[in-house]
Amino acid sequence: MCRPTTLAGAVAALYGVGSMTAAQVVKRLVGRWQPSTIILVGGIQMAAAYTTAEVSLSVPALVPTALLLGGGWSFMHSTIQSWATALTPTARATGVVMSGVALYVGSAPASGFTADAAEHRAYRGLFLLAAVLTVPLTLAAGIGRVRCRDLPGPDTAEQDGRNVSTLTFHGRARS
Repeated sequence: MCRPTTLAGAVAALYGVGSMTAAQVVKRLVGRWQPSTIILVGGIQMAAAYTTAEVSLSVPALVPTALLLGGGWSFMHSTIQSWATALTPTARATGVVMSGVALYVGSAPASGFTADAAEHRAYRGLFLLAAVLTVPLTLAAGIGRVRCRDLPGPDTAEQDGRNVSTLTFHGRARS
């Protein structure tokens, strides 16, 4: 039997496997699927992962949890970040930095709010909370992406007398 730390490391590494595998899938879907659909699929993966962990904290349950969380990250985060930088192409670096700042500024109070539950090993409640919070995040991101789809920006071109916005997602132009 392997040591608990070795087992935990192996399960955590599956997050990277899920992320890298899903990134290859996302590359094929860009241009075929609407970005809002990619965001939705990512949110569903994340909610399913958190729900799986809430139901059982066993290793067999945490394997798909890690894979799904990695996949959800590739689907949702990369699409949202591409959208954010496409909205302000002249300030892409600032947008990326602000995204990172928001992540860390949000993580600090979240860690503080959940520390007591984690200290008392109330992980199931934390996973349930994460699953529940994933729903409004996914809906807000998906609806926001749909509503902002046709916003004109610096990369808007005039074509046949009408404005056509072209945004870049995952390195590909998208109209």
